[in-house]
Amino acid sequence: HLKTFAIKVGPGAAMLDHGHEGDEWTLVVEGAYHDERGRFEAGSFIEEDETSHHRPVADAEVGCVCLFAMAGDLTASGLSGAVARWMLR
Repeated sequence: HLKTFAIKVGPGAAMLDHGHEGDEWTLVVEGAYHDERGRFEAGSFIEEDETSHHRPVADAEVGCVCLFAMAGDLTASGLSGAVARWMLR
């Protein structure tokens, strides 16, 4: 089953460094973010899979609002990873 979420990230804030156990689809609704693959602005649709590992960072001036759907859980280490997995269950 798919899990769907909306997230608003403040200007310049880094999201959790993570990978994926399945596919993830992200739509940037407002603002922008960048990660190891490039910069994604409003209207961008990004597909990730279990081979992806990244740390998105919101645009330094406007932040970002994203909608995303996940077919599997996040993979992330440490306490932050455990908390994120618990919150996104």
